[in-house]
Amino acid sequence: MRMKFTAQRGFTLVEVLALIAIICLLAALLTPAIQGLRESTRATQCANNLRQIGIALGSRRAHDGRTPDAQAVLTGLGPYVQNERQQIYICPTVAAQGLDDGVSYGVNPCVHKFLTDSGKIVLMEAWADMLDYETSALATWEENVSHRHFGMSNVLYFDGHVDQRAPHEVNPYLPEVGEQIRKTLWKPALHGCTCSGVGIGCLGTGGGLLAEYRPGIEVFSGPAVTRIDKTLTLPFGGQHAGIEVPNYTGSYLFSGRWSGRIRPVETGTYTFHVSHDDACSVRVDGRLIYQVIGHRWVNWPTFMPSTPIELSKGKCVDIEITLVNYAGPTHLDVQWAPPGKSQSVIPADNLFPAAR
Repeated sequence: MRMKFTAQRGFTLVEVLALIAIICLLAALLTPAIQGLRESTRATQCANNLRQIGIALGSRRAHDGRTPDAQAVLTGLGPYVQNERQQIYICPTVAAQGLDDGVSYGVNPCVHKFLTDSGKIVLMEAWADMLDYETSALATWEENVSHRHFGMSNVLYFDGHVDQRAPHEVNPYLPEVGEQIRKTLWKPALHGCTCSGVGIGCLGTGGGLLAEYRPGIEVFSGPAVTRIDKTLTLPFGGQHAGIEVPNYTGSYLFSGRWSGRIRPVETGTYTFHVSHDDACSVRVDGRLIYQVIGHRWVNWPTFMPSTPIELSKGKCVDIEITLVNYAGPTHLDVQWAPPGKSQSVIPADNLFPAAR
């Protein structure tokens, strides 16, 4: 008996290239669908975060017999939160993009006045921790509020339910309809509360700024030694001995950053005055108002004025100060001149450290 064997024909180069092209085309067609599915899952997880916060808020209300204030909503529900705080206060979309390690939601500053306000907003997705619904401006609102999920934002209501809303549906600053939105969705039925502009971590008495010290002059690279510095008058060694630099090695080469929020005492124009050695910068409310770069300094008791900036009484704003020391003993001293007043030390009670 004769056996017949049939040889298998191999793919030609043209066929291989055609197959690769088909695979690439299919991948290109499927990628948007996969990304959309992934983002839809994140939006669902984000909504679940808010539901858990709503449950924790309800539990604390039942325990205390009253509604907690805005600060407590974002920082004081720990005993009532089922999962890790860091998990439910960060939107998965934000976490995936590595944009923020703080809080992904903004709170209604008058939440503590809610009693039977079931249809009022407690939290919604935002880049700001406090959503001032009547003392800000349209541009600020649009910058602070985030619509991360296909142009929509997850919103938590006082009765505990969560919904997705389009930007115009919740914007209290829209012409013609903003006042009605403010009354319907934001303002408590119980009067006696207006937006103060005081942000989370800026209520009550302060205590200084979060200080981060890193060795060497590679600015803000590598692990930091942190502490709360209660003053911005900081003599580091030598003729200005008195303030210790963490992990001092004898070279005094380090970079420092002080961050948090500052609470103005009056409404009007502020000028900050800075003495430093060496490079230094000051940002207030996101604006760079003072900067000296390189191996340059301003010796005590000399101070250099910043660019003036308008601030409102009681409305806390971000502040960040940096210092890079290239050699020898150094110092930093940042003071302010409130409107109509002379230059003075910034009280620790008006400085609030950033979250660690």
